[in-house]
Amino acid sequence: MNKITRLAATGGVSVLIAAALAVGGAAITAQAHTPSVTSTCSALSVNLTNYAQGSEGTSATDAVYNDWNETVIDSPAVAAVDAVTHTEYEFQQIITGHTRWETNPNWNAESNYHSIGWFATGNTKVVVDSPAVDAIPAVTHVVPHHDLVTPGTDATEGHTNTVVVTIDGTEVENTTFDTTFVKSYDYGNQYVAHTYTVVVTAWDDSQYNVDTSGTSEPCTLPVPEKPAPVVTTNTVVGQPDCDAKTVTTTTTVTTTEYVLVENEWVLGEPSIVVTPVTRDATAEECPVVVPPTVTPPTVTPPTVVTPTDSTGSLAFTGQDNTLPISLAAAAIIAGLGLTFFRRRKV
Repeated sequence: MNKITRLAATGGVSVLIAAALAVGGAAITAQAHTPSVTSTCSALSVNLTNYAQGSEGTSATDAVYNDWNETVIDSPAVAAVDAVTHTEYEFQQIITGHTRWETNPNWNAESNYHSIGWFATGNTKVVVDSPAVDAIPAVTHVVPHHDLVTPGTDATEGHTNTVVVTIDGTEVENTTFDTTFVKSYDYGNQYVAHTYTVVVTAWDDSQYNVDTSGTSEPCTLPVPEKPAPVVTTNTVVGQPDCDAKTVTTTTTVTTTEYVLVENEWVLGEPSIVVTPVTRDATAEECPVVVPPTVTPPTVTPPTVVTPTDSTGSLAFTGQDNTLPISLAAAAIIAGLGLTFFRRRKV
C-alpha cells in the first residue's frame, strides 16, 4: 500500500506520497511511480512522475468479404443452323410430254442420250436437303460466393494512467497521462480555505494508486494602509458681553480615528475637544453710549403783577425766582438721560 506522509509547510499543507514501495519484502527505489500533491494557501500542485508507459487500445474490426456470383452452365447453347437447299429445274420431253427435274439448268444441253428431246420449261423449285434448326440457349444456374478477404480483429484494451482533481467539490481535471503529469491549480481567493481531492490510478498495479484529500490553509490577509482620521471643526462666535466688554469664540474639534476590525479599517468613536477663547469686544460690537443732548425747554416765567408805586416801579417783595427755575430744568434733563441709558442696555 502507498505510504503517505503529510508535512506542515509555511503558507500551506504539503502531501507527499512516499517514493519507496515494498513488494514481497524487498525495497524498491523510486524509479517509478513518484506522485506528489502539494497545497499552499494560493494553489494546488500535482506532480506525477515515473509512471509506467501506457498504450492505446484498439477497436474491433469487421472481416472484409468479397461477394460475387458464379454462373454455372448446365448445358451449352446451340447455335442456329440454316436450312440446306438446292434448286431444281423442270424439263419436258417433246415427244411424250413427260417432265423431270434436274439440278443442272443446262441438263438438256448435255451430250447424252437422256437429254435428247427435252427442253427446259422454265419452272424451278427449291428442294430442302436438311431443314433449318433454331438456336438453343444455354441452361445455367448461379452459385453465390462469399469469399473472406481480410479477417476481423477483436478489440484490445488500452493501458493508461488517469488523474482526477477536485477543488471545492468541482471537478477541475479528469484526464489520462503517459508517464508524467505536472500541473498547478490556482485556488482563486487565497484568503479562504479550500478543499481538494486528488485521485490517481496507475494502470499497471493498484498499489501505485493515490487517493488523497485535504484543506488548504488560508493566506494571511495583508493589513491595508490606515486612512487619515476624519477631523471636523466647528467655530461659533458668541454674542458680545458689553457689560464685560468681551466676546467669547468657542471652537469644537471632532476627531474620529480608524480602527482595524477583521482586517478592515472602520471609523471608531469620535474624540471631541471644545476650546473657548475670550477677547475684548470691538467698538463696533459694543459701542459707547453717549446720552443725547437734551435742549431744555424754554420756560417762560409767569407774569407777576406787582404793585407799583406812584412812580411806576415794581414794588419790592423781598423774593428771588431764579433758583427754582434752574432746578426744574436740571430735573427734566436727568430724567430723559436715565430713560435713554436703560433702553440702550436692553
